[in-house]
Amino acid sequence: MTHFEESLRRDVERIRAKVREMAGLAEGALLGCMTALSEKNRQVAYSVICSRCS
Repeated sequence: MTHFEESLRRDVERIRAKVREMAGLAEGALLGCMTALSEKNRQVAYSVICSRCS
């Protein structure tokens, strides 16, 4: 494998890892939103909104 191919492979793997991380965050936020809506719980809704604020 050439240097270019190895570099490209590492870059693609980093992108995949970041996409998986973002998907997990989105899934968690969606589950929190669904909980807040189904329970009509404003505190849970605010915690979902503010979970990425800090």
